[in-house]
Amino acid sequence: MCRSILSKGIDMYSKSFNTAFELLMIDEGGYVNDKYDPGGATNYGITKETLGKFIGRIVTTEEVKALTKNTAKEIYFKNYWRPLSCENITNEAIAICIFNTGVLHGVVTAGKTAQQSLVDSGFADVNVDGLIGNNTLKYLNLIDTKVFLKAFHALILKRIALLIFKNPELKRFEKGWTRRTDRLLALADKNNRIV
Repeated sequence: MCRSILSKGIDMYSKSFNTAFELLMIDEGGYVNDKYDPGGATNYGITKETLGKFIGRIVTTEEVKALTKNTAKEIYFKNYWRPLSCENITNEAIAICIFNTGVLHGVVTAGKTAQQSLVDSGFADVNVDGLIGNNTLKYLNLIDTKVFLKAFHALILKRIALLIFKNPELKRFEKGWTRRTDRLLALADKNNRIV
């Protein structure tokens, strides 16, 4: 459905997803083929593996290079935004934070981090399984934005440190990952609006 909608020039995505996608493009925009990146060649942050799964076959580096922004957007919606139930999270800053982290660290990791943030903040005792269902959604829609983002931020910084500890070659990505994580912490101002 999204493909036919996009081909007609009609944007049926929600305002929250459009905002999340544009913020994501700050970090993921453009073609990159960094030999040190475990994901290999990417365009708009989409790897060969992700594009191949979306298309249903093995793809070439040239196909990654030719990826359009609209197709990348559709992939992010179907593979990250929807599986993380972001459309059902009423707080835009929290939805964007979880989505962005899902792109960088994986959907299950983002889900577990969101759930662990609820637990660590003392707000809710939820099952930390990475699946954002009705119970997790209920608490994500009730928690104070700053309380959640602070707990989430701390957990992601710990994850970055652990990844680098396990593979010191990833140190080269530390500054970018940390800057990206810091921006997630600052997603909302005192009125819980996206800044």
